[in-house]
Amino acid sequence: ELHSPALEANRPMRQAVAAFCQAGGVCYAECGGLMYLARTLAVPEPCGAEARKVHDMAGVLPFGVTMTKRMTMGYCTATLAEQAAHMLRLPEGTSCRGHVYHFSQIVVDAAADLC
Repeated sequence: ELHSPALEANRPMRQAVAAFCQAGGVCYAECGGLMYLARTLAVPEPCGAEARKVHDMAGVLPFGVTMTKRMTMGYCTATLAEQAAHMLRLPEGTSCRGHVYHFSQIVVDAAADLC
């Protein structure tokens, strides 16, 4: 999030990453890398203002990300649906345990197809 203006400005790189993923390339991402694969990244304006600047990211994933004021922490278990399992090269129904520790949240358009 600290470099979101520079990441947005590098349009050829954003397009190359999106083209690689759309062509079936395997891409694993978490944290900042996951934010980069989103459609947009909203970051607070300088000086702690409530306003947010929205930067275009790679647009591989059908959601935006916004930075939050406070940290969220916890644990989760996810069960892989068919498309996610195929993408990760794991059997459908595989359970994955992980931690949640972030200063951001995913913002999903109600019409987005997340599968």
